[in-house]
Amino acid sequence: MYYTRCFVLAVGLLLTTVLAAQDRQGSVYLGGGTSLLTQRVERDVFDAHILPGRALLDSYTRGGTYRSGYFLTHRLLLGAQLRYADPAMTPPATASYRQQLQIEPFLRYYFLDLGQRRPVSVFGELGFATFAFGGGPRYETDFHLGLGAETEVAPGIVGTVNLNYNANASGLNLTDLNIGLNVLTGQLAGAGVAASLTPGTWVTNGQLGRVAYGRMVRGDYTDSRLQLDLRPRIGYAVAPGLVVEVGGDWERYLPRVETSTGSYLAGYYPYDRRAVSLQARYYPLQRGRLLPFVSAVAGGEWLKNTGVYGGPLFRSYEALHLGGGLGAAYFLSTHLAVDLSVDYRHEYAEGLNWFNGPESELPHTRLVGELGLRYYLHKPRYSE
Repeated sequence: MYYTRCFVLAVGLLLTTVLAAQDRQGSVYLGGGTSLLTQRVERDVFDAHILPGRALLDSYTRGGTYRSGYFLTHRLLLGAQLRYADPAMTPPATASYRQQLQIEPFLRYYFLDLGQRRPVSVFGELGFATFAFGGGPRYETDFHLGLGAETEVAPGIVGTVNLNYNANASGLNLTDLNIGLNVLTGQLAGAGVAASLTPGTWVTNGQLGRVAYGRMVRGDYTDSRLQLDLRPRIGYAVAPGLVVEVGGDWERYLPRVETSTGSYLAGYYPYDRRAVSLQARYYPLQRGRLLPFVSAVAGGEWLKNTGVYGGPLFRSYEALHLGGGLGAAYFLSTHLAVDLSVDYRHEYAEGLNWFNGPESELPHTRLVGELGLRYYLHKPRYSE
């Protein structure tokens, strides 16, 4: 709980640092996918797509902010990537998977800034070391090198593409591509704070997707990893205060080890998880800074796990869920809100296989709380 409070406090300080300057200097750059999610399930469930280990997971909290920081000058950003996880597992987690907060510092320099005539900026990044508090190593000599471009899509909101090379002291080096929205707090002050929930408003989340790949060859030994994490959420206001949203998740972790004698998977848990959801939100108030809402959601999830851990492991399931929830959106500007939601879901599962043994049940109920950012991309028809 201590690291959870620290994470929430750090994100809160970033969110409340809203300056009036149009120049980047003195502004906070906030990763658009910054979020904190917690869930509790009715009973323990094997959930290897959340943690790569052989364990039962009855609840977890996770959060993070991707590439956030502070502009020392108009072109120079001092930042860090934060990742937080707090699992509750049976049997108890090993040191690697206990409550942990990771911090990866970096410097970013905008070496091509074309201004308003050609609103595209190009930057480079350099980072060194990973600091961890909680379980796992306290310090790793990781190295990060990146290149990216961004353009303004609304006042204070930029669309960003990052290509990064991550040299990890322990584990495989990875090259990853990230696409998402990010926030420049210094440009939010002049954007107004009126909610934009009129018909025609598009709503989305911040971090749209990540693809990473790594490959290492030593003699006749080849180790490779493919990781996909795509989480688009696209909503549309079909009527005053009524937003219909379609979401999709595709998480794929595919480790592969090859030798001259063939391929094998030892101690790894590759998985392929896909999910779709349809959600409706109704905001009784359509104008103001704090807008409560009620929601209804339906969706499905499909997961496959294969691997070797002292014997074969195969597990797959498909599940449908129905649920509803409550929440509130607090608008920082016309186009950006902090979104807090609590959802209760009932699940209906089929085809579950546990370690090639008898079928086991999924949790019948799931309680999920989430704090994050949402983007309302529509020119407002009124202002305050």
